[in-house]
Amino acid sequence: MAWKKIKIYLILIAFALVSIFLWNKSATLTGFDFWKMRIVSIITLTFFGGGGLFMAYKEISLKLKGKKVIEFTDEGIIFETEKSIPWRNINGFSWQSFGDMILIYTKNPEQEIAQEKNRFKRKVMQFNLNYTGALYAFSTSQMEGSKDQILDLCEMELKRHTKN
Repeated sequence: MAWKKIKIYLILIAFALVSIFLWNKSATLTGFDFWKMRIVSIITLTFFGGGGLFMAYKEISLKLKGKKVIEFTDEGIIFETEKSIPWRNINGFSWQSFGDMILIYTKNPEQEIAQEKNRFKRKVMQFNLNYTGALYAFSTSQMEGSKDQILDLCEMELKRHTKN
């Protein structure tokens, strides 16, 4: 497992432990009222503990299926969700510091949004386009290497598959 993922799991575990600690502390010790402490504990445990369990579940299920979160194939980039972006539709990549994301720019994003059947996904795609200028993105924490190495790999794969 990559060091990046280990750090993420350690942070999630730390926050979950803090929420358990808050649950067990009395209101006089913290200065907050009893029910506020319980609500904060429930929210943090649900978000961080539940999020960590969900991430672990997704990672284990991908490993059991023999899949990767992101795969570069001769046809394009395939995400764990079976979403495939053909190389011929990709314009380029860039790195966004917020969330350590690699953005994937496509040639005709408005058309891709219009072709999406799921209304929720269309809204998310439109939001992504408006906010970042790209429809798709993935976290660099999902791959081995630094952000620069991952970005270089993406650009190299794009160049290799579109030079024809």
